[in-house]
Amino acid sequence: MKRYLWSVLMVIALAAASSAQAGEKEAKTYVLGVSNKVLEIISNKKIDQGTKQTKLIKLFEQTVDTKWIGRFVLGKYYKTATPVQKKKYDDIYHEFLIRSYVPRFKEYKGQKFELAETQSHGKGEYLVKTNILSANAAPIRVDYRVREDAGTFHVIDIISEGVSLINTQRSEFGSVVSREGMDYLLDQLKQRLETLKAND
Repeated sequence: MKRYLWSVLMVIALAAASSAQAGEKEAKTYVLGVSNKVLEIISNKKIDQGTKQTKLIKLFEQTVDTKWIGRFVLGKYYKTATPVQKKKYDDIYHEFLIRSYVPRFKEYKGQKFELAETQSHGKGEYLVKTNILSANAAPIRVDYRVREDAGTFHVIDIISEGVSLINTQRSEFGSVVSREGMDYLLDQLKQRLETLKAND
């Protein structure tokens, strides 16, 4: 009986390991595919900057789960916000995240994208580690935390040089709301969004 149970446990363990490896490969392929699409848009000389911006924003919205990220970074304060505050926050944060990241693609000057290792974090979540290589500068480490749901992957965190987007903003937003309140955070986010638009 003990041998039977041990055999069953071994089969389950091997199946889980195989499933994790398959998931890691899919997550890696997903990030590589998105990165190639970004590079394809940026390097396309047949379209103007406005069209590139539109295409990059669309790709960002398809790739990044902005709704989940926005609610995660607000934490417990999202649950206590009023329906009006939630709607306003969801809308502002969605655009704030886009305006914070999409314009950075303009800085691309022929760097190369290198995939490193991929780690399974359980529950359909994976960390895909990458390096941005430049001829005249040290590699820049950018990791992507992705989640798979019903066969579809989405990015739920961007970790640049060891600094997590969602953990940094969760700390910042929580501190602001605890001191000044939700409406104050909304006003601050709106002001920061307007500054990003002006500098775009």
